[in-house]
Amino acid sequence: MMSKPAPDRGTPPADASARSVALAVLRSGPVSRAELSRQLGLSTASLTRLTRPMLTSGLLIERRAELISRTGRPSRPLDVDAGHANFLGIKLTGSVAYAVVCDLKGVELARDERPIADPSPAAVVALVNSITESQRIDWPRLAGIGISLGGTVEGRRMVRRAPFLGWRDVALTDALSTEVDLPVSLDNDLRALAQAEHWFGAGRGCRSLLVITVGVGVGAAAVVHDQLLEGRGGLATLVGHWILDPDGPPCRDVDHRGCASAILTSGAIAEQATSGLHRPVSFEQCVGLAVAGDPVAGRVISYAADRLGFLTARLADVFAPERIVITGDGLDYVVAAEDDFRQALQENRSTEADPDDVRIAPGDFFNWARGAASIAIRDYVLTDLPVT
Repeated sequence: MMSKPAPDRGTPPADASARSVALAVLRSGPVSRAELSRQLGLSTASLTRLTRPMLTSGLLIERRAELISRTGRPSRPLDVDAGHANFLGIKLTGSVAYAVVCDLKGVELARDERPIADPSPAAVVALVNSITESQRIDWPRLAGIGISLGGTVEGRRMVRRAPFLGWRDVALTDALSTEVDLPVSLDNDLRALAQAEHWFGAGRGCRSLLVITVGVGVGAAAVVHDQLLEGRGGLATLVGHWILDPDGPPCRDVDHRGCASAILTSGAIAEQATSGLHRPVSFEQCVGLAVAGDPVAGRVISYAADRLGFLTARLADVFAPERIVITGDGLDYVVAAEDDFRQALQENRSTEADPDDVRIAPGDFFNWARGAASIAIRDYVLTDLPVT
């Protein structure tokens, strides 16, 4: 079967009204025209005018007709053609670049994984370019690239600090844009992951969302009124050094005790298990021992899950989200000690709060790469969507 050509990036971008329609269909579709008009406050004539060129271009499609219960008239819900464009997402760690190709609805289509032998900015730019050229052979409809990494990203262009890569003040978006003939989107990895959960994952349909991740690090991101919080200098919701237990284990990075990084990360859990069992114990071994009934390992993950519940309660009191998503590559201990987590959340939550909708969503590093693809999808829909 012949591949469709890549979307034409030479046409001018759609206006704000057209982008709002495309976004509403992307996030809610399949959706009836009546519901879409209600959501956006548009007349039937305006909606028809705005959707006609997108139907012609193939960005929007009509699903099978359904009967409207009151009138018996057929309704053909609008949906986004997921194959209209593809997006490459790359999550950079200190040693590996994880890549996925996603369709316009954020569904993963392909994976790639490359070692980062040289973490210098120039070498990483060359590696990203190599991954992009490789994926374009199989996916000629690539319309954008998203890059995410652990660190401080300001203005979606500048990496102010990326400790795993040893970077400071790297203008990564500009560097990549000179090498790659595609729009480039950049963000902190946690915000990118939250973007994926908000539009395509466990937070779909919510206007407010709290995402907390545990693994090599610990972090949080918040969506309020459908807007992903970035904060001044991209520093919103930094929780790694929030004190969860003043008498807890010492932090490796800061002269204090009992912070989130010293209790909740996979490395911290391995250290506590190693100390308690007086022999080297990995994170995975600690969880396995706890599940098998080892009392020392059991206390370690119970303590971590309890303190994660406390942290979640504090954040939930600040943002009052519709939904809370707990995810990350170190989620095994939360699953194993979920009762401890949920009990601590309930005990430390405001007495005024309604019961929280908490979703525990397993993920791996490719899920972070899907987050990177999601920020490319976001920018395509909100900025680069072409007029036809």
